[in-house]
Amino acid sequence: MRELVPGYKQAIKLLDNRISELVRLRDFLQARTRDPEQLGMIEELNERLKPLRSMLNDLREVTREVEHYYDRSWWRSEELTCNQRKSRRFIYAGPSRR
Repeated sequence: MRELVPGYKQAIKLLDNRISELVRLRDFLQARTRDPEQLGMIEELNERLKPLRSMLNDLREVTREVEHYYDRSWWRSEELTCNQRKSRRFIYAGPSRR
């Protein structure tokens, strides 16, 4: 698993660079224009940024999980696994007999 981490980190860097590029373009357009057509482009950029930011957050979380997969003290994400910190208490009644 650890050999996958550099690839994930490279993907994070590429995605982060793309988000930064789109944010710079959006900020440039916001500072320079009042044209309704240009304002439409700004809205389109905002809509493009939403899923990219979500992807970046997910990718960072998966990278942390992969990076620490073999660490005994690492508590895995509740969203990505079946782990629960505050799990309900169940009483084990043994195997069911049919």
